[in-house]
Amino acid sequence: MGYQIQGNVAIVTGGSQGFGKEFTKLLLKKGAKVAFSDINVEVGRQTESDLQKEFGKENVIFVRADVTNDEDWTSLWDEAEMKLGAVAILVNNAGIGASLGWERNVDIMLKGVGKGTFLALDRMGKNMSGRIINIASIAGIASGFTSKIEVSGYTMAKHGVIGLTRSFPRARPAPFSKYGVKAYALCPWFADTQLLREEISDLSKIERSTKTRVLTVEEVGKSLLTALEKDKDGACYLIFPDVPLIDFPNCNENLFALSVAAGWILKKAGYEPDVIGWPVVLAVGALLLIIFYYIFAILKFMVW
Repeated sequence: MGYQIQGNVAIVTGGSQGFGKEFTKLLLKKGAKVAFSDINVEVGRQTESDLQKEFGKENVIFVRADVTNDEDWTSLWDEAEMKLGAVAILVNNAGIGASLGWERNVDIMLKGVGKGTFLALDRMGKNMSGRIINIASIAGIASGFTSKIEVSGYTMAKHGVIGLTRSFPRARPAPFSKYGVKAYALCPWFADTQLLREEISDLSKIERSTKTRVLTVEEVGKSLLTALEKDKDGACYLIFPDVPLIDFPNCNENLFALSVAAGWILKKAGYEPDVIGWPVVLAVGALLLIIFYYIFAILKFMVW
């Protein structure tokens, strides 16, 4: 069934252009009412005018808001509820270019997401229902997509967003479940947006160096609808060209268990190195798989 979009009210931050504008349009087409925000008033008003002509003034509004400012967040939410109704969907999309400094990246794309998320929990939690979609990046899953340490703040922020998103179903004791609110993250590959073009004017350089085309805004927009349809709490979806949407596993959690098991086995065997490297962890993992295979085979034989 998925999460119902029609008849609900959504907030989309950074909604004047790029991903945010596409998310706003798709939600409107699916029957939602949308309040979108941006710090750029001129572009925001123009986008509002265009969307109101297509979808009606009663269905979409623009609110100027800086996601790093608590008062702006409160004003955005209040205006959305006053003009459109109770908010049930939040898309934390606002972002900036990686080259604008690590502190600014963290302020907008991590702390801004956190401010929106916890305000959403407070407001949506009163109705025990709601969905938060955080826009992360492939840079939040895998590091090293740039050779410049100066832009690593982007990677830092996106890793934090994924950590927050995965906390919804997994934190113990579960602090989020009492609100009835779910969250998931979208992690797109490089996409053809104005933000990326401001960083890299010739996108063909990316395609040549990675041997992979950049995504279109429409492809990323479609993934938002798919995520709401799947409605899996804590999911982080990798969006990559020419493959289906990937529900990316929480590798760190799985490898944590394997690493601890490897350390325990080595200690019991009398081998205690200062540091256990990945080759040893993988070797122990392979050994465990072989042991479990033979245990299963023996049990199966005994049952027969």
